[in-house]
Amino acid sequence: MNWPLRISLTIILLTADRNASHLIGYQNNPNTSSFVANHVVEVRQMAFVPSSITVRKGERVTFINRDIVRHDITEEKKAWQSRPLGTGKSWTFTVMRSADYYCSIHPVMKGKITVK
Repeated sequence: MNWPLRISLTIILLTADRNASHLIGYQNNPNTSSFVANHVVEVRQMAFVPSSITVRKGERVTFINRDIVRHDITEEKKAWQSRPLGTGKSWTFTVMRSADYYCSIHPVMKGKITVK
């Protein structure tokens, strides 16, 4: 896709629906005048990619399963956990503190979220 078309599509989406901005990596937070970043972690070949991310408190992380088997995302002390995600499925949550996580179905898969 060429740049003018990509920019036009983005403008149309943002104009048509203020919540469509998540398609370009940000979501408008109605409680503030700022934007909340949306980070993406893919699950590929039995690994979290990237395996370590740094975010700010209140930012969102979306996990997308690009693998051929089901996975979940479980905080090390079980403070939060996703449902099992099939191929192509995703799960998003708002990060409030640093956490180590893993897949409870495949415990060798590990990741880390650092809040700055």
